[in-house]
Amino acid sequence: MQMVLGTTYFLKQLYQKAPESLRLAEGMIQGQSSLLLDPTGSVPFEAPLRYQIRDHYQEVPQDGYLYLMYFRLNEDESSVFESQVKRLLDEADRIAGLQSMHLLKLASKHIEFVVMSTWHDKLDPYTNRSLPMVEPLRAFKHRAAAGEGYHESEYHFTTPDAIADSEEKEHRPLDLKRLFHQGN
Repeated sequence: MQMVLGTTYFLKQLYQKAPESLRLAEGMIQGQSSLLLDPTGSVPFEAPLRYQIRDHYQEVPQDGYLYLMYFRLNEDESSVFESQVKRLLDEADRIAGLQSMHLLKLASKHIEFVVMSTWHDKLDPYTNRSLPMVEPLRAFKHRAAAGEGYHESEYHFTTPDAIADSEEKEHRPLDLKRLFHQGN
């Protein structure tokens, strides 16, 4: 599996390479980058973030909301973390609103895992945070945040056609023609 981050304008250009297998997702926070997800890992990108799928529940859908939790861990924590998430994946069908969940490991020298989940509604990840089955994930969230690093990001799946032209023009790279016409 691989991901590319960037402006919506840039990612829409990449999306045209393989629209049948790619998922375009816009950031949920103002100013956040958009994301292009290649669940197959087969589209030839120049510099994607490549992840090994360690385990998963269901396949990535075409629509809904994407929620990413990035955990940077040390060697001692990684095997315990992986087994805890795999246990959660075994019970994932009990989580309301969950469409899919993947445990991903970054292909790099750093030990970084991503728990990627997709949801029917943007509030679903938050309403399920207090479930007892999710407790081990919360514990690692706090450990990673206090140690090597932790962050979250949220997106919603979209299509290039659904993105308004005005939004796209705001994020389009500035060229000389546009530079000199902006003052008029």
